[in-house]
Amino acid sequence: MLGLQWYWGYVGRLSGGSPPQPLASPSDPTTPLIAALASTSAHRQRAAALTLASLGMTPELELAIRSASPADESAQAAVQCLKARLPDLVSLDSLVAHLPSRNKAVSRTRTRVDETTCFASVLSTRVREDPLRVVRALLPLALSAPARIGGPTLAAVEDARLPEIPPDILRQLREGWNEGMNIRAAIALRADELAPQLLEEWLRSSDTRVRQSARHFLVRAPRPSAIRLVVRAAADLPDDRGFFLTLRGSGRDRDVGSVLADQALDASEPLAARLRALEFLAELGSVSQLAALDGLLVSPDPELRAYAEAAASALRNR
Repeated sequence: MLGLQWYWGYVGRLSGGSPPQPLASPSDPTTPLIAALASTSAHRQRAAALTLASLGMTPELELAIRSASPADESAQAAVQCLKARLPDLVSLDSLVAHLPSRNKAVSRTRTRVDETTCFASVLSTRVREDPLRVVRALLPLALSAPARIGGPTLAAVEDARLPEIPPDILRQLREGWNEGMNIRAAIALRADELAPQLLEEWLRSSDTRVRQSARHFLVRAPRPSAIRLVVRAAADLPDDRGFFLTLRGSGRDRDVGSVLADQALDASEPLAARLRALEFLAELGSVSQLAALDGLLVSPDPELRAYAEAAASALRNR
């Protein structure tokens, strides 16, 4: 890609033009790149096709895509990826077939990664055609491919908005070798709403690293259900006081306080869990949770009442 950018700068200098400029912005495919798509040089054609695959569509670009043919075998995949932007040229089935399956690792050579990244990116734009099919195709990349492929695919997985997480996908999330990507993919699929038991397994793991990774990503998820899972799981573990203290100033203080207040009020919870929730609420809650404690301040249980009084006093002085 950098070689193509240098080349056009070199041509410009020879003709007295301006110095090298950055490649086109996503909304401005350039005439030289479109011209390079028809080049007999496979190297130039491949570089142009991979760049154009991520740029905004224009009538000129669409015409060039429809008429493009690979200069030789080495440019074939890149040109096919570019054509896949037009659904009438490349079917979803054909596009999915270009991606590695779960049992076929992505080669880390530059060429293979570039083409795979291109196909994954184009497939992401077609997620609405068949959301479940696209998720099944992209998920193996999200879980096991190099970061430059795996990370961006998560946005498409999230955009799919599946109404449920099928058993085969849950199994992949449990079995993936990269726990961090498993957790991120589960959150992208809204497992905090659709399959909370999966996230609870990670949040209550005996492996501290896994537990911390689950907390790290869930605290940053925008949904209240995510923070609720984190807080309830952490409040049940006796060594997690430090975790709650790290939430101060995280921007989720109000959410955390609300979850703790709900847990303290939940009569179905064990007494020990309710007392711990009140203890943490005293440190992390806000005055907005004071009214929720009114019922506990007159509880017949002296220990519960004492913890509620201590929490209310701390909140009043906040």
